[in-house]
Amino acid sequence: MEQQRRRRNHDGCCSSHGKIDFDDVPEVWREREASAHYGIGPSGEIRAYVGEEKRAWHARAANSYSIGIECCNVTEAPDWKVSEATIDSLVTLIRDFNTRYGRKMRIVGHQCAEGNSVETTECPGPSLSPRLVEIIRRVDE
Repeated sequence: MEQQRRRRNHDGCCSSHGKIDFDDVPEVWREREASAHYGIGPSGEIRAYVGEEKRAWHARAANSYSIGIECCNVTEAPDWKVSEATIDSLVTLIRDFNTRYGRKMRIVGHQCAEGNSVETTECPGPSLSPRLVEIIRRVDE
């Protein structure tokens, strides 16, 4: 557990490209080298996909020490809007990490994770990205 605590020092928040049915999220990963530890659906339901002690393929160089969270969208490009229920569950999930790991996680969008940039990913997208400050504030309340 101590090694796991050292490894996990920030969370990657990301919205899926395009409107994907929440039940189809794992199928997307069969077609490309990608995965996440958690997914949050449009109704706020949280699903675990990859154990936190394992590496998920979501954030390039940050894969080995971050927890990846995919937030499903309720609209398609160009907005990729995320529901309020999804945001609420994201806040709850990150608060849970903070409690279980005994420290405050650093919250970043995938574009800001080590090895990523606006050239390599559009995540967390135009709807979720500007809300990261609000999400951080809510997690800290």
